[in-house]
Amino acid sequence: MKKYFYLIVLVILGLTIAACDESTTEPEEVTTGSVYITSTPAGAAIWMGTTNQGKVTPDSLTGLEAGNYQVTLKLSGYKDTTFTVTITARQKTTKSVTLTTDLSTQTFGPVKLYETYNTSATQPSGLVLATGAQVSSSASTTDLYYYTNSTFSTHEIRSSSTRNTFFKVWTAATLLDGIDSPTKDANWATIMSDTETNYAFIYDADHHYSKLIITSVSSILETPAYINVQYIYNKTVDDKRF
Repeated sequence: MKKYFYLIVLVILGLTIAACDESTTEPEEVTTGSVYITSTPAGAAIWMGTTNQGKVTPDSLTGLEAGNYQVTLKLSGYKDTTFTVTITARQKTTKSVTLTTDLSTQTFGPVKLYETYNTSATQPSGLVLATGAQVSSSASTTDLYYYTNSTFSTHEIRSSSTRNTFFKVWTAATLLDGIDSPTKDANWATIMSDTETNYAFIYDADHHYSKLIITSVSSILETPAYINVQYIYNKTVDDKRF
């Protein structure tokens, strides 16, 4: 009798163990990871390939299968920055990126401009802002020129009569102070005094902004009179940044 009892117990125990083995499943292996992206400055849109992820820095991309990914950061005023991130399963990767401004400027000068009265062809009064070239005040490419009258009672920088250059004298005297130009409006002038010690913002006929300062003025006893100017020219149309 005992023999049968033990046999029954063994059979039940075996069935229980088998049932447990069949119902137990292995945990799924995690194959994804994430990346936390920051940028200087912050606020850049995060793209993966050609797809906008709908996030801006600083933020994370999660649930990425292990592997390499091309990520691009886009922010107005800065160049698109593309880089590769390597995602490792079960790990969080961190990526920090410094964005590069797309500001494109060129500094010219000092450039010498002679007065318009009683000067020769080798003593140009006009200036082409885009190139820094000294030209005749009457040249079709002239943006501005140093005007004087026959009695030498008037000395001023004037807009070309054909290219409509405008001036906005500012309240500072350091070109590299990082101040951007205000938007050109109807209050901008077409004349600037040669005694001005602060810089002026300039808006030319090609819709480029510049930032110009008179660095020196000749003695009233010198003939012909002249001024030296230095300026920063923004190469991008309607870009007010400096």
